[in-house]
Amino acid sequence: RATFASRKVSMLILPHRSLSTIPTALRICTPIYYVNASTTGIYNASTQLPWLWLLEPHLGHLYTTILTDCIARWHQLTGHSVELFSTGTDEHGTKIQEAAIGAQTSIEQFCLDNATAFRSLVDQSHVGNTQFIRTTSQKHHATVAAFWETLEQRGFIYKGSYKGWYCVSDEAYLPPQQVEDGHDKHGNACKVSVESKQPVVLVEEPNYMFDLQRVKPQLLEWAAQNQSILPNFRRDEVLAMIPELPNLSVSRPRNKLQWGIAVPNDDTQTIYVWLDALSNYLTVQDYPTQTPQATTHVVGKDILKFHAIYWPAFLLAVGLQPPQQVIAHGHWTVDKVKMSKSLGNVIDPFSLLHQWGADAVRYYLMKESRLETDGDYNEERFLSVHRELADTLGNLLSRVCSPKINLEGGVPSVSSASAIVTDQQTIYQQAAEQVASCYERHQFGLGIEAILTALRASNTLMNEHQPWRLVKGTEQDRQVAKVVLAAIFEGLRVASVCLQPIIPQVSAELQRRVGIPDTDVHLTRWTKIEYDISLLSGRTVALSPPPLISKQPRC
Repeated sequence: RATFASRKVSMLILPHRSLSTIPTALRICTPIYYVNASTTGIYNASTQLPWLWLLEPHLGHLYTTILTDCIARWHQLTGHSVELFSTGTDEHGTKIQEAAIGAQTSIEQFCLDNATAFRSLVDQSHVGNTQFIRTTSQKHHATVAAFWETLEQRGFIYKGSYKGWYCVSDEAYLPPQQVEDGHDKHGNACKVSVESKQPVVLVEEPNYMFDLQRVKPQLLEWAAQNQSILPNFRRDEVLAMIPELPNLSVSRPRNKLQWGIAVPNDDTQTIYVWLDALSNYLTVQDYPTQTPQATTHVVGKDILKFHAIYWPAFLLAVGLQPPQQVIAHGHWTVDKVKMSKSLGNVIDPFSLLHQWGADAVRYYLMKESRLETDGDYNEERFLSVHRELADTLGNLLSRVCSPKINLEGGVPSVSSASAIVTDQQTIYQQAAEQVASCYERHQFGLGIEAILTALRASNTLMNEHQPWRLVKGTEQDRQVAKVVLAAIFEGLRVASVCLQPIIPQVSAELQRRVGIPDTDVHLTRWTKIEYDISLLSGRTVALSPPPLISKQPRC
């Protein structure tokens, strides 16, 4: 499996931003994934909490992880190191405790099963994370205890009580303005969370509180910075929320939450699961023995508040750097309908990966998504997007590798003075610039569209000049055929570089097929993105190769 091992290459200054804004070493994290199980309708009479069952990773988990991986791969492609790429599982909380009972297994085994499923998802989707963290590890427990003690020593934690709304499903305390009238799964009227629409309960309990008010000025200053929270309208949402938020409850009575980390020196209280979970970003950086650096977070819009308000507030309170950036993306629907087990429309990511392979799934999720909106999975659309890539990219490679056209079995050596070459050079250089601009803004779908436009131009070039006819004509005709082949081969090389963060396996295979051995890795780096007809000149290619991208599922 892939990991980011910091291969050093020469630095490239992208045209649309100065070198000073480029972090040379990326530290990026997905959320740690929680067992976001759905209720079954069977209730525990003593706690009035639903039994919760194991829910395997879903399409949303896969999307977040792949988006993070694409950001990391792009960062590395442009000559920088990826020093940290963490993901993992959040294994504490009432929901975990209840779910283990519902699954009729021990909590430890339940957590292990969940962690194993998420590890498998990461591996099968060819994600290059450097760390996988579980919050039940002893290392994490030590980190959380040290973090709590520092917050307490600096006067940000005090003993108090909480009276208000609590959402069991979200494991979240909610102020009155984040609660509204709604209905439970049986249609009964109740209070629900404005964000998640999950039922809430009114609780009153002694606990520890975090003094959010003390850090609000610093928090607002950080959140107002350009690029701190993306997309920009999410930053505006955060800025609007901060002034209204009260101090935060950061513990629960032990008798209400047994499965969690006890408050240091007070075993009657358990540390709030979100403070526990967010601290994983310190654990993966060996806190408190090492001083953690600012990290980039890729999260779903539903947990933006925790990552763009509470987490930077905790960090500022102990004198650590707030996040480098928080990138919030939309959710995924199926045929424009929210995924739900009750509707039977939950997409199993393992099934998709097994049927089509990692690159096909990665490509669809990146091409069909935009940060600003929800993505939508549609089976017919998936097949259409996949066929388009097979036709536009895969078939183009097959055509230039056909023995009926490529009579010499390689990339022809031709002059760059040809109008054909000049036109293709302009097309691919413009595409590469657009790709860089889009990828830097984490808009991979728009970047894909830019390179597809260039590939379509190469297919048009092939259709207009018909080299299969030219090779049967005069010497001048045969020379034009060579120019067409050489121009397209170089376009395919540029395309392979542009698509590396999205479809790494297909890109690597494409590079091999256009004559780039593993020893010539410099030709696959962004420092060589410029269209140059001489780079592949004279290289041998395999004729009549198998399809680069199969249109048929594996099984």
